[in-house]
Amino acid sequence: MVVFARMQAASVVRDKLITPTYDKGLLVTDLKVPGHFDAAERERINFSIKANGMAVIRNFVDKSQTQAIHRESQSVCNYGYGVGTGVAIKPYQDPKLLEFRFPFICSRGAAGVATNESLISLLEEHLGKEPLIHNALFQITFPREDVALGYHVDYGSVKALNPGKKLPDYRLRTILYLNDVESGGFSYILNSHSEAFKAYFHLPYSQLFPEENIPTDLERRVTIHEPAGTLIIFNTHGLHSPTAPRKTRSVLNIWFAKRDFSGNLPATLFALNFVPPDRRHRLHVFDSERGCSLDVYHEALSKQPSTLKAFLKYVLAKRTKSNYAHFE
Repeated sequence: MVVFARMQAASVVRDKLITPTYDKGLLVTDLKVPGHFDAAERERINFSIKANGMAVIRNFVDKSQTQAIHRESQSVCNYGYGVGTGVAIKPYQDPKLLEFRFPFICSRGAAGVATNESLISLLEEHLGKEPLIHNALFQITFPREDVALGYHVDYGSVKALNPGKKLPDYRLRTILYLNDVESGGFSYILNSHSEAFKAYFHLPYSQLFPEENIPTDLERRVTIHEPAGTLIIFNTHGLHSPTAPRKTRSVLNIWFAKRDFSGNLPATLFALNFVPPDRRHRLHVFDSERGCSLDVYHEALSKQPSTLKAFLKYVLAKRTKSNYAHFE
């Protein structure tokens, strides 16, 4: 079975230069041991990322650990962190969703995901040696009828530090489902990253992805409804979108980038005691700060182009005012 999948995937990768191809048969991998990829599982996940632009990994975090991370996310998304200590960090709160941008200072489980050896070593095959965390957040989305955001790609980064810039850097994002997702799952158009880059990167910064360039082949569209503990990995240049959940959905998002990421980034805050001693050789994932002195940050805020201000005003005026307005 594994040999057949390997041959099939190799054909897909080889043909990709001619026409967009994909292989749904490779999309989902069931782990035998939570948090660990054996050789066959690792190979299958790698081929799916190459052939489809994404992979779905069931049982990445076991039930008890997922429940612990879920409890932590509920606490900080509702009440913030450090309240009453003088260093309180508030969550983002909106009628449609809650977000907390610093999961690694409050969640041992989140820090464990970010430094998981199987995951980071796999990411190194795509992002090179010692990738870094580009962004991370807990997110709780409440039931809704409308879709928060249509099909889009992620080229922006910390808009205050990189005003008006699209960054071509290859990034992989992970989404860990913290509860069973039976509706409102993550949606992706398989192997769409090359097409999307050509159609969108040259367009004006404030322009949304043109609908006429969204592939119409419905067979390439997948929506991921999976149990808690499932991890999704995907190429952020591929077309993706949330769908409308009928029940509350909780996730941990982590964006990973190459060490030579071209944009300016703030520091990724984390608690050292949450990182097990045998994983501390992976602390490089938190070493992300670049081009982010306080002077530069405040100067960027005060000198945002009027077109960017108008765009941010438009985004923030939406009913769902997500942190994605500031940071993809």
